[in-house]
Amino acid sequence: MSMPLLVYEVSQAIEEAAEALFAAQRPDGVFAYGISSLASTLSTVGAVSALHFADPEGSKDLITRGVAWLGSVQAEDGGWSMIPGQESEPGSTAVATAVLQLVAADTESDRIKAGQEWMRRYGGLDAVPHVEVVAWCRQFYSYVGWTDPRDMRRFPLELALLPGLYRRLFDLRAPMVSALALAQSRHKPLTGFQRRLAGWAEPHALSVIRQVYEHEGSTGGWCEDAWVTGLIAAGLARAGLGRDMVEGAVRWFREQVNADGSWNSGPLDLTWTMYATHGLLAAGYGEDPRLGPVTSLFLRLQQHEPFTAFGCPPGFWGWSGTRGWPATLETGEIVSALCGLPGTDQADAVRRGVTWLTLQQDSRGSWGLCVRNTKVANSGPCPHMTAQALDGLLDSGIGADDRRVRKALRWLAKAQRPDGSWESVWYRMHTAGTSAVLQTFV
Repeated sequence: MSMPLLVYEVSQAIEEAAEALFAAQRPDGVFAYGISSLASTLSTVGAVSALHFADPEGSKDLITRGVAWLGSVQAEDGGWSMIPGQESEPGSTAVATAVLQLVAADTESDRIKAGQEWMRRYGGLDAVPHVEVVAWCRQFYSYVGWTDPRDMRRFPLELALLPGLYRRLFDLRAPMVSALALAQSRHKPLTGFQRRLAGWAEPHALSVIRQVYEHEGSTGGWCEDAWVTGLIAAGLARAGLGRDMVEGAVRWFREQVNADGSWNSGPLDLTWTMYATHGLLAAGYGEDPRLGPVTSLFLRLQQHEPFTAFGCPPGFWGWSGTRGWPATLETGEIVSALCGLPGTDQADAVRRGVTWLTLQQDSRGSWGLCVRNTKVANSGPCPHMTAQALDGLLDSGIGADDRRVRKALRWLAKAQRPDGSWESVWYRMHTAGTSAVLQTFV
């Protein structure tokens, strides 16, 4: 009997999609995103501003090229988007305008005025709904005198004296917050008492930055991302601290700059690969030999050293790199993928991944990005991350009646929104979170 037409069409579509994925696979197993450039406005702004503070004369050529690239991707409406060619956004427009004022006020005055006008039409920084975005926009505004340093929100450096609390309050942002707070201790007017507290806390905040730097192999970059590296390097340079790390960042920026003068956002090799692998396994390609390099990739990139800055034990995966930052999303999904891939060589990696997920579960039952029991926006308890962590546990053979599972399911039930959806703090809107949670419930 011939296959019904609709079934045939769906099967054909799955086969064509699978071959398209395999066509994007690199020899090392990574399923690459498939675009020629990851050039980013924020990454370029971060690099240019950091080089201005860290090495203005020696890196003048990089700064000039970065300015030219930013000018070339300014939209006709005067704004900038995070990824060139998209709709203009307030965060990207505010920092791009400020960095042009910082390094090229004379030659880029028309572009600066156009960016300021876009922000005026938007409603200024007060109209930006995200507190975190406003905080780093104000930081850039303070560089050029558009915000009085006395009006800047103060980063409480003294909290670094309490490492556990510091991690829970700032989570993924702890290295960036530390660098900005160290710079503020030099440039923001403080009371005598605040200055003494900052002096006591300074070595502790600097240690957080260095722990991450050394965990990644002292490459000069943080998180393989020019925006993150720029924020940290600029803060250290303005504070006059961590000179070896600042010099390393300058070298890293020179190594990473694109031919057109831009810098890229951080690669997401493991994130792209885990989702592609999940789809291929679901489509019945588990025995395909082309997935062999993926197993090797996952085993090679599991991390065997604790990430001390975030209080994380070993056994996790990040979104990229051999020494990346820990991530529940990736760890849960890769554990599931390894359980679905053929062979037994991955059994120990699965065991260690399950142990990491167990130790990282919040006391409330949820999972966040990388710090246990934090409530930080975009990093704290997340239904999507919780669902993927649960999938990892369940796929590894842990039963649905296990205490860890039941506790997480109760939290997920309470986290449902009134309209029936669930959030995903790293993906826009609610489709991703809702579909992930529904799959886990099933």
